[in-house]
Amino acid sequence: MRKDRIEEGYYLKRILGDIDESIAENLKDVEFMRNKVEFTLWVVKKLRFGHLNPGDEEAFKRKFLALQNWKTGSFIDSTIQELQSSGRMNIIQSRELRERLGRF
Repeated sequence: MRKDRIEEGYYLKRILGDIDESIAENLKDVEFMRNKVEFTLWVVKKLRFGHLNPGDEEAFKRKFLALQNWKTGSFIDSTIQELQSSGRMNIIQSRELRERLGRF
């Protein structure tokens, strides 16, 4: 039993690490998408008015090409996958937490 609790703590710490890493990556993605929004608004404005100021051509090309790359949120679930595939999900005592992790 004590060994199981130690193993449970190990997996819970790893899941927490996965969550922390996922949050950090998603925050980077949010910043990336904020830049995309700014680029999109700038490009749309230029297209709407049909006029580029002198020197705007390179910026227009760069920003227009950058619009094709979009990101979606993601979650690192390797520890959850490991628990599920190994049949060790029951090492986590909390039934509610097991169910939530399973649905995730």
